[in-house]
Amino acid sequence: MREEEMPRQEFRYDVVIVGAGPAGLAAALRLEEVSPGISIAIIEKGEDFGHHILSGAVLDPSVIDQLAPEWRDMAPDLMMPVTKSERYFLTSQNAKLLANAALPTPFSNTNAYLGSLGEICAYLGDNAEEFGVEIFNAYSGVDFTYDETGAVNGVITNDIGARSDGSAGPDFERGIHISAKYVLLGDGANGPLSQKAITRFDLNKNCAPQTYGLGLKEIWKVPQEKTRPGLVQNYTGWPLDKKTGGNGFIYHMDDNEVTVGLIVHLNYKNPFLDPFQELQKLKTHRRIKPIFEGAKSIAYGARIISLGGYDSVPKLTFPGGALIGDSAGFVNVASNGGINNALISGMLAAEHIGRAISDGRQNDEVKQLNQAWKTSPIGQSLRPLTRLKPLVSMYGAKAGLVLGGFDLWLSKILGTQILSKLLLRGKVVLPDHQGLELADKHTAPTYPDIDNVLVFDKTTSLALTNIEQRADQPSFLQIHNPRQQAKTEGQTHYGVLAQLCPSTAIKWRQRRGAMEYNIDQSVCIHCGACVLKDPDQKIKFTPPEGGLAQTISICKDCLYAKKQTRRGRTKNQ
Repeated sequence: MREEEMPRQEFRYDVVIVGAGPAGLAAALRLEEVSPGISIAIIEKGEDFGHHILSGAVLDPSVIDQLAPEWRDMAPDLMMPVTKSERYFLTSQNAKLLANAALPTPFSNTNAYLGSLGEICAYLGDNAEEFGVEIFNAYSGVDFTYDETGAVNGVITNDIGARSDGSAGPDFERGIHISAKYVLLGDGANGPLSQKAITRFDLNKNCAPQTYGLGLKEIWKVPQEKTRPGLVQNYTGWPLDKKTGGNGFIYHMDDNEVTVGLIVHLNYKNPFLDPFQELQKLKTHRRIKPIFEGAKSIAYGARIISLGGYDSVPKLTFPGGALIGDSAGFVNVASNGGINNALISGMLAAEHIGRAISDGRQNDEVKQLNQAWKTSPIGQSLRPLTRLKPLVSMYGAKAGLVLGGFDLWLSKILGTQILSKLLLRGKVVLPDHQGLELADKHTAPTYPDIDNVLVFDKTTSLALTNIEQRADQPSFLQIHNPRQQAKTEGQTHYGVLAQLCPSTAIKWRQRRGAMEYNIDQSVCIHCGACVLKDPDQKIKFTPPEGGLAQTISICKDCLYAKKQTRRGRTKNQ
């Protein structure tokens, strides 16, 4: 029997949630609270909770209090109060500390807590299981099923154990089919299933194009005298050039750990720019370098982040389901705060979906959610920042932030953001790949020498991602037309994706006098940036095998993560 003819094992639930990130777990826990007795399943590509989430997060603990109020007694080490928040503007030689009192409210970390998002998800996931939520670990959702009206009524997961040519290997398992009354999509920024729903149901018809950033992060073990637990530091300016948006950050965690990271807005112009090397350069600043003296890097990772804000949020609902979390683009660009909004969006969707099920509805569109998020704390946090990212894109990082901050202060007096309206009149937000300029207009930035002590190369850092992938699996990173790619990306844009890639998955090489594209998917860390920045928009990413084939987080040894693999356990039908 051919693989496509093999029957799929089927499961039925009231609600299926794709993704065990903060939004998905919040939705599951809230559903159990507002609609006791309904059946819930979560599809999670990681081997366990938190395995795809690198540590370090700032959030408002009141949302966690609503979901798991016992955490302060049962797991007091889960988060710590932010003891101090500092924001600096960097030049190559100096660091100017900005007065918190002068910063608009959206930039504030008042009453925030600091913790490991991987551990938080592991803790919430354990709670969800205790409430009876079924977890399908090590599976990736790849497609929908539909009823006779075209409404979504289930999710299909990918096959496991197929060879690179697509044929069944000795351990082949056909993907499963999970049917449900409603499907909630929390598969992250530009998530494959979310994008499939957005395209099929035209959810982005009336919103601005979503824009993204590539976030890179390292975790370091530092000498005790170098860390100040609870300190949050944000950096704007250097090493990014004036035309490139983004910011750096350092979080001082407990256990002598420090998280350092850099977010680079993907609408940057210079094809020579290398976000990974920009992070390495950030660490060499004389204000930052001393933190890492005598320290050791212990983890590394990268992922894309939705940054478009209020105007880029698509319609959330479609027949049979809804978008939640970063799938919808709820990140607060001023404070790098997507976690709170993700948690709230999951809870909000759960309340509306739970009510619909209680009313006897299924596989229809719960349209009330589209207005509900705008009047919720999500809308309240995003609306004032509607024009901040466009200002940075149009006027550069320094001028854009100054204008955006002044516009926010002015709006408090006038009641409207009149300055940004005037500055952005007639301006159009473009997709990130259209921001790229030709290579002959730019020169390559200067990057520090690699010493593999403070400044690393990509290959060395790759060993810290804990990436494990089966080599002999079907290609999940595909190029539509390699010859065209060689012309537009390789020649006109100087192989921009090789610089962009935070691992060494994409390379260009000379072969027989011509540029040739080379993809090594065995070292791909699934950030998704290449799909968004590709000048031709012809790269396709499909979810690879989950579980042990795709473990990317230091959190697999964290306090709350379980060690066992759940594949093969009995699930209620």
